[in-house]
Amino acid sequence: MVRIVFAVLFLLFASAPAYSQGISIDARNSPYNQVAPAQGIGIGDMNDLRIAAGLGLVGMYRTTHGALSVPVGTVVTVTYQDGSKEKFTVVCLIGSYCVQPIANTQQPPPSGGGGGGGGGGLPPWNPPLPPPGCYGSGCGTVELEHP
Repeated sequence: MVRIVFAVLFLLFASAPAYSQGISIDARNSPYNQVAPAQGIGIGDMNDLRIAAGLGLVGMYRTTHGALSVPVGTVVTVTYQDGSKEKFTVVCLIGSYCVQPIANTQQPPPSGGGGGGGGGGLPPWNPPLPPPGCYGSGCGTVELEHP
């Protein structure tokens, strides 16, 4: 009887990657739009930045759905704030590189305005320069008194 229990448990744990479904995470929507490493990231960014974004988004998914909700072998489709998409594979449970991008799965944002939600922002602020001249209460030379 003990052998059967161990065999069933082994089969359950060994088949976890096989039955794990793919998940989709949209970084434009709450709570994923609050994940700092994923803000402003898209498929055109460096590999390490995209891995950090994917790891942060998977971490938020695990926070909201349970620690074991994304087992090893899960394929995660990420939609970045700019509307571009990419797929990742979960390769381990603990570590900095436990989420790896899948080659040739990157998709540019849809044409015609992006995905919304992540855009906006203010244009760069370039304050006007003051005109040359004298500013403040004392114009001209400054004299210092020594005690």
